[in-house]
Amino acid sequence: MELKLDLQGLTEKVVKYLTRKEIWSHGFIRYNILKKMIKFITKLNNNYELRKLFLFMVDNEVFLKKKTNVRSYLYKFKNPNQPEVINKTITITFN
Repeated sequence: MELKLDLQGLTEKVVKYLTRKEIWSHGFIRYNILKKMIKFITKLNNNYELRKLFLFMVDNEVFLKKKTNVRSYLYKFKNPNQPEVINKTITITFN
């Protein structure tokens, strides 16, 4: 039995919904809460498919991942409208 998921299409659907709801303003939250949201958005009931989709989104940097002091992680939805700021320091020496 082979599962065929349109991971890219489902990711776009989830990102569109989470952007509309401004989920990034909630900060870092547990996987279980995100799983319930993804389940509601995609109508997927299989936990394996939900986890596979979630890991695909984490690999594509849709979510930021933070390790807690116990053996677990918290995830934050990355604001797609926020520009990426790159800070660099430059050192110039004159002779």
